[in-house]
Amino acid sequence: VILFEKENSSQKLAKYQQAARDISVLKLNKNSLSQIINQKPDAIELTYPVENGALTVQLVKVNIFSGNLNIETDKGKVTNYTPGVYYRGIIKNDVNSLVAFSFFDDDVVGIASVKDGGNFVLGKAIDSEDFVVYNDLKLKEKDGFICRTDELMENQRQKVSFDPGVKAPSVTSNCVRMYYEVCNQPFINNGSDVATTINWMTAVHNNINTLYINDGVKISLKTIFVWTTPDPYVGGQDQNLALFSFYRPTFDGDLAHLVNAPSSSSMAYLDSLCKTYKHAYSGVNQAYSGVPTYSWTVNVMAHEMGHSFGSPHTHACSWNGNNTAIDGCGPEAGYDEGCTGPLPVSGTIMSYCHLNIGISFANGFGPQPAALMRTNVDTKACLGTDCVTTCPITISAVTLSAVTKTGFAVSFTDDTNTSWKYRVVKMDGTIVKSGDTTSKTFAVDGLMPNVYYKVLIGTSCALENAF
Repeated sequence: VILFEKENSSQKLAKYQQAARDISVLKLNKNSLSQIINQKPDAIELTYPVENGALTVQLVKVNIFSGNLNIETDKGKVTNYTPGVYYRGIIKNDVNSLVAFSFFDDDVVGIASVKDGGNFVLGKAIDSEDFVVYNDLKLKEKDGFICRTDELMENQRQKVSFDPGVKAPSVTSNCVRMYYEVCNQPFINNGSDVATTINWMTAVHNNINTLYINDGVKISLKTIFVWTTPDPYVGGQDQNLALFSFYRPTFDGDLAHLVNAPSSSSMAYLDSLCKTYKHAYSGVNQAYSGVPTYSWTVNVMAHEMGHSFGSPHTHACSWNGNNTAIDGCGPEAGYDEGCTGPLPVSGTIMSYCHLNIGISFANGFGPQPAALMRTNVDTKACLGTDCVTTCPITISAVTLSAVTKTGFAVSFTDDTNTSWKYRVVKMDGTIVKSGDTTSKTFAVDGLMPNVYYKVLIGTSCALENAF
């Protein structure tokens, strides 16, 4: 498909060259775009100009949603949105590359990444019908994103030490369903239009989804909430995250992610899935000097989600089985966590390499962070396995009564589920009794006197992860 041709206006080129070296201005073939939107082919080969040559990408259609996408605003539910068509794939003849494209009625968003070679960003220029494509390594401004996750007291109490020798699943069985809440400023930046904002958010998610599934972590998009009027998130990143957690204790999804602009600081609660504070906050910069900076937004959000899934920074003293760093990009940029590592050719998602040598999405998360996240996701009992259903934690008020030297009665509250698993263990973890029950009260007997025991109860839908 020939979707774009090069625009030869020297005036336009000079304008956009203020943002990036070797940027190209493109003219959209609207008939070709309509053909993609209407026919929704299962596979596409797309060629478009870049720098002094052309890129050919090979794409397959994907479903990025958990069932029907749920869209809400501060004014109510939205039912008249038509999603775009979403694809992922590779650059032709480069199996190590990574590409994601999203097509809408009058818009196209694409990122094609070369391993250690940056990310070619394609999108519509700000307040213009022009399309541009550039390599984000050649932007004349660095992505100033700073992650403040390490400053949270809740995270400082968690000490991660990853052993790469421990076997991890190659692909998660569980799937994390995303809830995105878009603040008012990104809505304004998208022309104060709900559909345009949803297009932007789904295109960003398509790229995030591509990064995660490429490293074996299944995620999907369940809900987007958009603030069309001023939102309450007017503080710093820590205040906004805390308020978001308070304001949205429940939501339609497994991980809630607040998206604001403009901001250079973001943070998330570490390893937070299925916990009380399963929330993340990303401050994003949507444009620089008139050109869209999709790769900046994708990097920030994928990075913060990585913390939610349990990964520290790659410059943290948490890796290699000996509490050392994977890379030294953090200390190189002035963010030292107490150890040093080598400087790579280009960085991975959980690194700070965007502040110096750059991050190529084709590098993914790297073997150790990806393995850690896959293991964490697959041990979370509240998650479902099909990206549509979930297994919520709904058990509360567990009480023991009628305690004797050899037994006791157990009762608990659960207004949602109808079957459960239980386990009685000694304090050293030895299992002494286990079983299934459809009653919210049951008796345990045959125990030894003068021994401490713990009772664990989980929902049956969580299977082996019930506890």
